[in-house]
Amino acid sequence: MGDSLGNNGRLGRAGAVRSSGAGRAAAAISVSALVVLGLIAAAVIPGVQDRSAAADDLTRQALVGTRSLTCQRVVVLLDQSGSMTQFAQVRTDAMTTLAAWAPENLRSNDQVAVVRWAARSETDLAATSIDSLDSAALTPGTSDLGAETEDVLLAVEQVQAMRPSSCHTALVFISDGELTTEVDPDELNRVLVDIGADQVSLLLPTSSTAPEYWMQLFPYSLTFHADPNNANQTARALGQAIASATGQELVVQR
Repeated sequence: MGDSLGNNGRLGRAGAVRSSGAGRAAAAISVSALVVLGLIAAAVIPGVQDRSAAADDLTRQALVGTRSLTCQRVVVLLDQSGSMTQFAQVRTDAMTTLAAWAPENLRSNDQVAVVRWAARSETDLAATSIDSLDSAALTPGTSDLGAETEDVLLAVEQVQAMRPSSCHTALVFISDGELTTEVDPDELNRVLVDIGADQVSLLLPTSSTAPEYWMQLFPYSLTFHADPNNANQTARALGQAIASATGQELVVQR
């Protein structure tokens, strides 16, 4: 009985030793696996983060695809009403990015213009060919336009006052679309036809849909969204609107 117990004891101890050895081996494998997974994650996560950053960075994207032979005129109309005042610097930074990006992605005879509007309107940059742009060309002005109301008709009339263009014309509004001044839709349409507006886009500083009154005036308006506090997203939304106007795609290149 004693030998049997002793043998059982020794077998038990040996079994325990064997079990412990297997456990250490399994633990070593687990640690190795975790190390490998950690290395993979360390390699993959920065790539994922970089792609995510690139998706919001217009300077890392390009217009790709064919387009018509006709030149493109892009008029950016900046809402300077009270509800948009806090985003003025973000929009300025986005326009600076656009000024650097445009010469590499638009044709030399394409045109860009900048209008600000609220209760009054003002042209900061008349339609200017891409080959004449400099880094500060699209910087918005700072004059007070009466932030208490928004008259969108005055904005499009600034475009009407510009020299006629044979280019296709896209109007890109950066606004919350909350219009406080009613306009005559027939008069608005008459002006839009006169300036040859082929497309109207609204860049909303939220993820919401365009307000009802905006869509009554511009039922064909395209809507793009951007974080109002993110200049990169705002610039990219501008790029998306331009891509839509030229019939191209905006694709990450680097």
